[in-house]
Amino acid sequence: MEIDVFGNVLAALTGLAAPSRGCELVRAILALEAHRPFPLRVVGRPIQIREPLWRLYMHRHRQNFPWQYHNGGIWPFAGGFWVMLLARLGKREKALVELTRLARANQVNDWEFNEWFHGLTGEPLGMGGQSWNAAMFILAFRTVIDKKRYVY
Repeated sequence: MEIDVFGNVLAALTGLAAPSRGCELVRAILALEAHRPFPLRVVGRPIQIREPLWRLYMHRHRQNFPWQYHNGGIWPFAGGFWVMLLARLGKREKALVELTRLARANQVNDWEFNEWFHGLTGEPLGMGGQSWNAAMFILAFRTVIDKKRYVY
């Protein structure tokens, strides 16, 4: 199942999609386990090398192989939006659980705030010290813990 997880989370969070669609999206993300081992994998199912959607440019820099980078990698930045969506939809307990998982991702290597993680193993990859990951973690924390209404 091909799905741009992050794009759909943004659509639901910003009101481009009706709340009922947001609830459907949450169920789909949970079914795909796109929130594991950390939130949030940016696509539902990575494109495999021999599939028709695979493109040669995906070999470049050896980043977009299945479960990596934009092809199934986990982006803590997107995970912050996921946590905020859960809070917006009134799923506060689930938002707290996912906020804790997001904290564990950001905490890797003494709060290194890695750019992205391998979609299956959770191995930290990309650059460390990504300020947008730190900012989204703070925003997600404030949304869930302080119950602030950001973005929406």
